[in-house]
Amino acid sequence: MNLLSIIRLSRTALAALLLALPWPGVAGAQSVVTIFSNTTIGAGDATYDGQIVRVVGATVTVEGPHTFASLELSGGAVVTHPPGAPEGLDLATAGDLVVEAGSRIFVDGRGHGAGSGPGGGAGSTYTGGGAGHGGTGGAGVGG
Repeated sequence: MNLLSIIRLSRTALAALLLALPWPGVAGAQSVVTIFSNTTIGAGDATYDGQIVRVVGATVTVEGPHTFASLELSGGAVVTHPPGAPEGLDLATAGDLVVEAGSRIFVDGRGHGAGSGPGGGAGSTYTGGGAGHGGTGGAGVGG
């Protein structure tokens, strides 16, 4: 391999690298957004939509539907939604979802209370029905 071949190879590698980088302001470009402090992404906030989102050691509360290019959680990061949010955690990624050890997606105890919400079982003070996915659930047995 001569010096001219090496220079051509280097130009090709550089061109490939430049094409792979995100270019803010260019249609279709994805930016990398890193979140280091506790943040709430509101239902109407499209700041992070379509972006590569990295959360490092912070809690991100997501309200309403959002779609990220990818999501990476590290350093004990947490993604959650507000308690009792009717839509729950409505989050999608077009690419990778990476949750490193010590980080988590937390939705424990954030749903609807007993007998409420879509699919809550029908019942009264002394009876209760089993939950049903999107329905009223089974009939309870009196007691």
